[in-house]
Amino acid sequence: MRLAVPAALLLVSLLALPARAALDAKAEGRAAVALFYAGELDSLYARFAPSMASAMSLEQLRDFRAGIEMQLGPEAQVYREDVAPADSVQVYLRRARFERGQGIVDVAVGFDAAARITGLLLRPAAVAFPSDYLDYVPKTRLHLPVAGEWFVAWGGRTLEENYHASTRDQRFALDLLVMDGDATHVDDGAHNSDYFAYGRPVTALTSATSPSHMRNGRSQCAPPSIVMPPPATASS
Repeated sequence: MRLAVPAALLLVSLLALPARAALDAKAEGRAAVALFYAGELDSLYARFAPSMASAMSLEQLRDFRAGIEMQLGPEAQVYREDVAPADSVQVYLRRARFERGQGIVDVAVGFDAAARITGLLLRPAAVAFPSDYLDYVPKTRLHLPVAGEWFVAWGGRTLEENYHASTRDQRFALDLLVMDGDATHVDDGAHNSDYFAYGRPVTALTSATSPSHMRNGRSQCAPPSIVMPPPATASS
């Protein structure tokens, strides 16, 4: 199934990271989705955060909704609902089937601390990438490449545990964070040095020789944005 809508218009800011919002994201999400399905787009647009409104006009929202209605029709069944907090943003996640759709669709609505909509997304539900190594047990003794207590934001072999599992090159990837309460950083998180994980030693998983093509001195990446999952596990 293909949803022919530009992704840039759908996902504006489902990702972010300062202080966690205290709002009922499930209730807000249900209300926003109900407005979208009912075609009450003026009311829905009035709830857009400025960043979302600047990326998607009311006319574009109407076109988007018309395209979804034409391709998918009405929602027929809801399979699950979740809320994934990402500090200052809370994301309402809904997995559903539509009358004219050929598969399952993920619906996501992001909210800031003021309950304004920061992102709106409908896309075919991801499926775990097939692998012959799901039951593989390493023969080499390995350890985490970090010391101390870290939070496993995403990690595991199923999509419920790890959204990376949908892509081949990240099938067994981990997102490891250092947390202080509910926060991953100080200030607005705009700089790498704001993050509690920054500067922590990273070691090899086991005794090894580094490839000769590896080198230091590369420019640092900008801080990533991570959608935090529902309760995950901590490791030390």
